[in-house]
Amino acid sequence: MFARFRPPARPTVQVWPTAHDACGSTAISLDTASRFENILHAIENQPTSLEITGSSLVLLGDFNPAIFQPHWFSSQGLIPPAEAREAKDFVVHNELTVLKLPWVQVQVTHKQFIASTTQESHFEAVRDLVISIFSLLKHTPMQKIGINLEQHHRFADVERYKEFGHKLAPKDAWRKTLTDPGLVKMIVVQNTRDDGYRGHIQVDLEVSDRVRPGGVYFRVNDHFEWPPAEGAPGTETALKILSNEFKKSLNRSRKTIDSILSIA
Repeated sequence: MFARFRPPARPTVQVWPTAHDACGSTAISLDTASRFENILHAIENQPTSLEITGSSLVLLGDFNPAIFQPHWFSSQGLIPPAEAREAKDFVVHNELTVLKLPWVQVQVTHKQFIASTTQESHFEAVRDLVISIFSLLKHTPMQKIGINLEQHHRFADVERYKEFGHKLAPKDAWRKTLTDPGLVKMIVVQNTRDDGYRGHIQVDLEVSDRVRPGGVYFRVNDHFEWPPAEGAPGTETALKILSNEFKKSLNRSRKTIDSILSIA
């Protein structure tokens, strides 16, 4: 029994409404066909397309990297034994552990724990895995957590891609001293949170090194931190944030990226 790992739910398939003729064959109404054509047209005219996405959870504290090996995960019911046996790309050391599974990668040093995935269907499963790990290791000292979203978008049109960069960073001031200046990277920070937590939100935007040409990379770091409490390791606060804020954080990050792209 592996209750802690919950595979993503199967998506619901929505069927277009149909009309039946006298012979019993199925025909799409003109109104439905028109709406379908409009949707296709809107999709085709989107300025960008999402090519790669990923999410990571980064916890800062005091960790024991040597604990996090495949056998420990399976013995605690966190992953199936077969998955632990088939794990090949892993490093277990007193200073560093790296564990790669088909749906998640875990990397641990003495000061940092990272769980990440590039499969959107497994974002919540990775969150659940981290909650399960530190529900077991509930005395682990930790003070900060980051819920991160990464996206690589491709512009369909090179000129629109260039214009997007100009809108983000107008070049008039730069052209006084530079020839053909271009935006390579931008970082924008919201220094205070408005949800009652300490921390900040940082948005990194740069030229994508994985989607070329016309690729833009976004990383939104939703950073939470809390003061150390006497006699309390901070694990309870981290688990509360993961349980209550994870979905809201990712939705906020997606809206932030969409809002920036909307100027394209």
